[in-house]
Amino acid sequence: MEEHISDRIKIAMDASHITSVPELAKITGIPKSYLYQLNKGDIDTPHKHIKTLSEALNVSSQWLMKGVGIPPEEEKAFLAEEIATIDKRLSNIEQMLKQLLKS
Repeated sequence: MEEHISDRIKIAMDASHITSVPELAKITGIPKSYLYQLNKGDIDTPHKHIKTLSEALNVSSQWLMKGVGIPPEEEKAFLAEEIATIDKRLSNIEQMLKQLLKS
């Protein structure tokens, strides 16, 4: 079964700790009635609100619309891995610089 935008909105709301449609409406300024329709799956492509929704839910517009990219529940782990890799590289560079300064 193909995932619908309403499914991704629910996933993003959970990841952002937004617990209700009224809360999302307050954050985004999008009418509650529109968000309820979107949440029920009555609206397939909310083009006019996609940027606002993606910013409020802290996800990419591409992921929200099409499911392309990293879902929010995996993004934190991905970013943590990237940070660890960068931290390790910086540590190696620091060690190399210390050795060069000693010479």
